[in-house]
Amino acid sequence: MRLLFATTESGWRGGEVQLTLLAAELSRRGHALRVAAPPGAALWERLPAAIERAAVRAQNDLDLRAALSLRRLARDRDLVHAFTARAHALGRLSGRPLLVSRLVGFRAGKGPLGRLKYGGAAHFAAVSRQAAGELQRAGVAPERISFVPSAVEERFFEPAPGGVRASLGLPEGAFVVGTVAALSPEKDLCALVRAFARAKLAGARLLVVGEGPERAAITAEAERSGVALSLPGRAGSPEGVRAALSAMDLFALSSRAEGLPTALLEAMAAGVPVVATAVGGVPDAVADGETGLLVPPGDETALAGAIARLGADAPLRARLAAGARRAADAYRVATVADAAERLYERLATR
Repeated sequence: MRLLFATTESGWRGGEVQLTLLAAELSRRGHALRVAAPPGAALWERLPAAIERAAVRAQNDLDLRAALSLRRLARDRDLVHAFTARAHALGRLSGRPLLVSRLVGFRAGKGPLGRLKYGGAAHFAAVSRQAAGELQRAGVAPERISFVPSAVEERFFEPAPGGVRASLGLPEGAFVVGTVAALSPEKDLCALVRAFARAKLAGARLLVVGEGPERAAITAEAERSGVALSLPGRAGSPEGVRAALSAMDLFALSSRAEGLPTALLEAMAAGVPVVATAVGGVPDAVADGETGLLVPPGDETALAGAIARLGADAPLRARLAAGARRAADAYRVATVADAAERLYERLATR
């Protein structure tokens, strides 16, 4: 098929990871991929060379010039797949079947323009049951919603390199609780710092891999709480994430809002036991007591208790890690691409 993928994000977060993974796999299968993204977008250097690139800058949801640019790029395409809310708004004028990925669990269709946008003819690929529920609350009919989860790269299922703790400032013998996340408010990482402190794991270290506006607040909270924190910045590449995960004894997700976090799936595939807040698509991936431990969002006492429990129980960590690896099979790139292909064929021939 001839596909146009569109995003209006220039950074590198979960949505851009998912676009890149899916585009690379579909290109490998012989589909003709064209990707529209802002000039200088981080994904440009990560896309395979066989994928056509088109720079489109969009100022807002009503940017007619950007919408017409997408329309021109879509003329010879069978389908347009929008990966952001703004790409969804602009893609409505593409003249081609429009699929919109809903990768977050936030409320959809706010205000008159939002209700108009979500009430149109697009079909939606929801990353989780919660995302699908928010779409329905915005007025999207259930028959216009399909389930396409986040994907995890094959490399995370392979044995990880050892000996990376020193490069991250971590003692070899320490128990390491870690996370990989954008340092943004919805990740609630200051709560993770406080929960880690309350867990009282002797000699333990907290590893937070990422970058963002909350960096100073997280550092200050660690100092107040007396937490031994390693904050090395952004991983920079999938191999960097894989190396960071190999340094962790436990992966912790403290978010107050999520879609289906890529880093969580990567930790599960890598065999790192997880404790996570039950938000967004997390309960779709993590079965409490079987593939990880779930706690309510914002409940620092519960999060601290789960961290302490796993820190003290190596057999439980091993059992949960084995269950997580099995559950992660459903999120392999090939499996997610199969679901996307079936959806593309159905929409393009409608």
